[in-house]
Amino acid sequence: MPIQVSVEQNQLRHTGFFTRPLLGLWGDGKTLLQGLYGAFSPYGATIANIRNESTSLSPNDQVVSVSLGLNKIHRFRLDRTETTVTNFSQEDLKAFPELIAASERWMREAVPSFAFGSHVFAYAAHGRPRGESVEEMLKALGPSAPSVGGTDRGTGLTFHWELPDSGWRTQLAIDHSILIPEGLFIMFTLRVDADSLDYGKLAEEGRKYLDGVMNEVGLSISRSA
Repeated sequence: MPIQVSVEQNQLRHTGFFTRPLLGLWGDGKTLLQGLYGAFSPYGATIANIRNESTSLSPNDQVVSVSLGLNKIHRFRLDRTETTVTNFSQEDLKAFPELIAASERWMREAVPSFAFGSHVFAYAAHGRPRGESVEEMLKALGPSAPSVGGTDRGTGLTFHWELPDSGWRTQLAIDHSILIPEGLFIMFTLRVDADSLDYGKLAEEGRKYLDGVMNEVGLSISRSA
């Protein structure tokens, strides 16, 4: 039976990289604010939730964010968008694809030539394996560490895969958590080089895929994660 990992902290982020920076929106605050407000007001965003986080006048540093409750935030940059949900519930997870789709819609309306070049989804979790020591678990999973380094506490693992049929590139990292004492860190990354996606379908397929590779490693993320 796989070892159950009880998640205590988690985060899911989507980064959508544009094929070309949307330089036409630099300085066009009206279009940008109307687009972001129109996209996210159905999800509770008000004008007070929209902030300019730019750190300089450089185009590369232009950032406008939209806070969506206490645990969700969307950031628009001239070359990409970032949508993040932290310590999420299953309800948050189900709504996440809708937020990405809402962001995509307003950009396509504002800039007819707009296109994504790639999408990167990154899931990170810190938790505890039930009934198991992280140190002993990693020793069993990973290679032996050089003895001259000191006391072996178990070696982390990083796997890389390509799935030509779906166009996915994936990575799974398993290691000690630096946030939770005696905890486990898991990070799963999925990249798709494509323009438009069915985000709901991808979320479902990605979750099943992660469950499958985790099960083969001998771990299972608790469904509360």
